[in-house]
Amino acid sequence: MVKQMTGAMTEFMAEDVPAIRNIKPRDGKEHPIDKVLHDGDVVTLGGTTLTAHLNPGHTLGCTTWTLPVTDAGRRYNVTIICGGLQDNTRLVYNQAEPEIAQVWQSTIDKWKTYPTDVFLGAHTWFFNLTGKYKKMQANPKGPNVWIDPNGYKKYIADVQALRDKLIAEQTAAGPPPPRGDRRGPQ
Repeated sequence: MVKQMTGAMTEFMAEDVPAIRNIKPRDGKEHPIDKVLHDGDVVTLGGTTLTAHLNPGHTLGCTTWTLPVTDAGRRYNVTIICGGLQDNTRLVYNQAEPEIAQVWQSTIDKWKTYPTDVFLGAHTWFFNLTGKYKKMQANPKGPNVWIDPNGYKKYIADVQALRDKLIAEQTAAGPPPPRGDRRGPQ
């Protein structure tokens, strides 16, 4: 509908295309895919060029975007991170994705390589949008709250810590019971 209303191009990382094609909209029309992206591809919107980085974990084709911006004559590196690790993610004994723990580690390691001054994300809580907005309102002439390399590093450290915690807990608990043998609500 958004594409139909705006004429926007739809571009997806190759690894997410099968999932997009499996979505069955109510109107029966297949989801449009105008362009398939690969790790390192660039997309230009207006005068801004974004680089697509494959960071699987949240989805197989989760895409983190990086782009340079200039403000008041100074250049900044912006990272729009994809994917948060949920605290109930099955990282150990995952039959559907047996390598998911290593996939997540690979993504975390890649995130660490992106030079980041301005940290944004797929969800506002990743980069504390509400807190930054409140700081801006409280002190409009104060430091630029969007310049937040430490917030980016903290987010990565928090995801790393959660990954490590989940692996330890799930390893200690052992494999889950087979699906047909679970007790309690399904």
